[in-house]
Amino acid sequence: MAAVRVDAQRAVKADLALRALAEAEDLTVSDDELDTEIDTMAQRMETSAAALRRQLDTAGRTGAVRSELRKGKALQWLLDHVELFDDEGNPMSRDDLKIDAAKESEENE
Repeated sequence: MAAVRVDAQRAVKADLALRALAEAEDLTVSDDELDTEIDTMAQRMETSAAALRRQLDTAGRTGAVRSELRKGKALQWLLDHVELFDDEGNPMSRDDLKIDAAKESEENE
């Protein structure tokens, strides 16, 4: 139970942090972005977007989809704006991470 509690607390903190960032940066999800996400979800579920939209609206879950998209935008904002440092505190470039990932991928083949 303790391990589950720790994981749950971490997830809640991350959720709240992303929501706060989305609010602070005034990140919004347009109706077109919501429609695109519902289309994508419908394709994965092998149903029509209209049918999925009705189900989401009936279940009161459309707002949850919009909220998840907004948190995704907040995470992308964070990734785009955060400064990276190595273990010694030296600034790093995102290109360094790409190079490291490519090397790791080659080593695993």
